[in-house]
Formats: sequence, C-alpha cells, structure tokens
Amino acid sequence: PNKFEQEYMCSFEASNDDTLIPTSRVIAARQRVLLPEDYENSPLVCGVDIARFGGDNTVLQPRRGRRMFHPVELAGLDNMAVADRLAAYIETNRPKAMFIDAGRGEGVIDRLHRLGYNQVIEDPFNGVALNESKYANRRAEVWDTMGTWLKTGSIPNDNPLLAMDLPIPLYEYDGKGRIKLESKKDIKARIGRSPDFGDAAALTFASPVKDDASDSLQTIRNRHNINANGRYDSTQAYKNRKRGR
Repeated sequence: PNKFEQEYMCSFEASNDDTLIPTSRVIAARQRVLLPEDYENSPLVCGVDIARFGGDNTVLQPRRGRRMFHPVELAGLDNMAVADRLAAYIETNRPKAMFIDAGRGEGVIDRLHRLGYNQVIEDPFNGVALNESKYANRRAEVWDTMGTWLKTGSIPNDNPLLAMDLPIPLYEYDGKGRIKLESKKDIKARIGRSPDFGDAAALTFASPVKDDASDSLQTIRNRHNINANGRYDSTQAYKNRKRGR
C-alpha cells in the first residue's frame, strides 16, 4: 500500500518499508524552525551533484550545521560553464569546503583547482566507504549520515524538489551485511528521474568540517585519501585500510 501511494498516487506522505530515509522524518525537518544561533557559527559547506545536459540538473546545496539553505539549480550548462558558476559562488559566499561527486564532475573539479579553489574536494560516490564494514560504498554512507542528521536538522520548506528526493532511494544489505543504496540508474528507471537534489544534499556530509585549524582542508583530504592533485588515490586508500586507519 505504501509503495502504491508513493509511486502511483504521487503521495508525499507515503514511505516504503525499505526506504532509507522515512518520509515522516523529512516532513519534520521541513517544519523544524531553528534560531540563527543554532547554525550561524557553523562553517558553510556545499555539495554539488554534476549533470551534463540530458534530463538531469546540476544542483548546488549549501548547508551550515543543522540548517540547509535553498539549493541552486543549474540546468543546460556544460562543465566549463558550471565551473564558472561555482567559482562565482565561492567568491561571493566563501564556503569552507565544496564536495563534488567525481562521477561526472571531474572536468569541473579540474577547472576549479586550476583556478586556485582549493576548498573544492572530490568525493567518489562509488568509492570505498570510510566505514567499509557498514556501508557498501561512499554514497550509501553519506546518505545514511544525512538521514541521521535529519532527526535534528532543518531543510527549506519552500523547495518541494529537495523534500521529494530525500525519501526516494531504497536500500538493502549486500552479501557482507552492509547497507547498499539503490543505484541512481535503478532510481531513474523506477521514477523517471535522478534524485539530483538529494545527492547534492548528501554530499554536504562527505566529511565533517570544523571551522578551526584542527580540521583543515588537508585533514579532510587525508581522510578521503585525496592526493596533492585533488584526486582520489586508491593506492593510498588501500594502504590506509591495511594500517587500520
């Protein structure tokens, strides 16, 4: 019944039993009102889900601590145009970190690094999870982290697309008992679109970002096994896993 209401009757109130983030949690986050002191001292962190034309859109999602702000949607732009828009956003808003999915964002990441924006960090959605005993990949990990955050966080009440995306992905357990999220390809086949807003929001949880020297950008890069060129280093990731890091 829940699946019928959600997928065929377009009911936002319904939620599948195998949905990672319950719809009720999203509704509560939309209705939650925070005072400025609840978030204004937290660093600005952005997640960017890159799309190159087609039916998907590039989405930039800003967040400060417990509050997400209205997302920025960029439609019909090639990678260089997207990079220019993101550079302008960084110049104006000065985020502490901007996490970009490496899947389609490599050209954008390279361009922004060449322009000197070192706060841009590549996050491989299909890469190894930081807690690889619990999650099948990074995408499952950051989405589940966001799901926990939604218990006390606040999302814009005037953006239905973000709210609609958050309960979309289903989950299961793989052969090792780890959480595995429904693939973007399967989601698109099921509902006819990709959860671009949800993925951008999830990327804001790619790594904890503190507004002090104890959690510098280099610390974040080391945690993600990012090399000096801003790329994911699978060899270093393997070595760190062997060391138990």
